[in-house]
Amino acid sequence: MRCDPTQLKPLFIFSISVTAMIGSTVLADVSDAEGTELFDDSAKDVSGYLRITGQLGGIKGQNDNRIATLSVEPDTVYRVSFTADIRFRVGTLNSSDLVTGHYLTNFYVSPMDSNGTTVIGEDSCTLTTGSDHDMLIIFYWSSAGTAATSDIRDTISVTAEVSILSEPTVGAIITGDVWSYSPDLSEDDAALSIEGADWLSATDGTISGTPDSPGVFDLTVRVVKGGYTDGVQTFTVTVLSRLAYTSTCDDGVVSFE
Repeated sequence: MRCDPTQLKPLFIFSISVTAMIGSTVLADVSDAEGTELFDDSAKDVSGYLRITGQLGGIKGQNDNRIATLSVEPDTVYRVSFTADIRFRVGTLNSSDLVTGHYLTNFYVSPMDSNGTTVIGEDSCTLTTGSDHDMLIIFYWSSAGTAATSDIRDTISVTAEVSILSEPTVGAIITGDVWSYSPDLSEDDAALSIEGADWLSATDGTISGTPDSPGVFDLTVRVVKGGYTDGVQTFTVTVLSRLAYTSTCDDGVVSFE
C-alpha cells in the first residue's frame, strides 16, 4: 500500500537530544533481487511514543515504548514490515529534526492501529523519503498489548524498493497497431520485464508490441535492481479487431457483411 500523508490525521513527535542514542545502518550495495535487509538488529533504539490527533508524543525513558531508527537515502522508496502487537507506525524525517516539538509530516499509520488492544499481526507499507530526509523511524511499542517489545523488534524488516511511479494509458488497442508504455521508475539502471502477452517485449525502459489477434491480456510489469526489492505493476489491456467490411452484389442489391 502506498503511504499518503494527506489522508491521515496529524501526528507529532516530541523529543530530547538523542544523538548518542540513535543507531544507524548505511545502505548496502550488493546484488540481491529479493532486496537487501537494511535493518540493523544491534542498533540502539530511542524510547518514546507517538500519538494521533494532537496528543503530543515524547521521547523519554519508558521501556515499553520503543522507536527504532535507520539511516536512509532521500527520495527513495522503502518497504517496512513487522509483526505488530497493537501499534504500526512508520515515518521519515531529517535527523536534525528529531528535536522537541517537531511536526512529523511524512508518515504511515496502519488502518488496524486504533489505539485499542486488538493485535494487528503482520503488516507492511511502502514509504518514500522526502528530498532532505535521511532517517526512517519505526514506532513499534507494545504498551497495552500482549507481546514482548523485544519479540516485535525481531520481526522488523526494511528494504529499499524499486517502484513504478506511473500508470499506463490503457484504452482499446486495435490489432495491427503498435502499443507502448515507458514506466517512470524510482531508480535508474533497473531491468524491466513484461509478462502476460507474447506480442509485448521490454527494451531500453519501454514496453511495446503489435497485437495480431484480439483478446484480453492481464499484464505484469516487473522491475529489478540488485539490492532492491522488485517493483511490480499489474493491469489489463483489451485488444479489439480492426473494423472491416466486404460487399457482395446479388440481383442489383449490394449487401454489406
